[in-house]
Amino acid sequence: MGALDMAEPGASMVRDQLQRVYTSLCMAKHANPLLSMEHGLRVLSDGAYFVRGPDVSRPGVKNSCFALVHAVSFGIGVAYIFVKHCSSDGLRARPQDDALKMWGRVRELEDVLADLMTPQRTEPK
Repeated sequence: MGALDMAEPGASMVRDQLQRVYTSLCMAKHANPLLSMEHGLRVLSDGAYFVRGPDVSRPGVKNSCFALVHAVSFGIGVAYIFVKHCSSDGLRARPQDDALKMWGRVRELEDVLADLMTPQRTEPK
């Protein structure tokens, strides 16, 4: 993780976490049945179908938030690494500072994502 200026052992932990996130994001692309069952597939007595349009259910919002948070995080990391290779210190400083500020704002969204990932409690009737 030298590109992100991270030393071991923290780099190994981040690398493993990024790999797990990447694997989860690939579930949608590769039509993973677990994700399909949770997000958009409806099975009724007369057959199965995919819901078209936005899924505003809690699982739909959770999956959308997960994808947004991590896509932005990956994008910021890529921008940080790209700018790091600029030859001019002046060209490098501001974009790297901006990337770090954006990273902090994405971290705020992680609280929203954590809330969405927490199972809902149902009150007994």
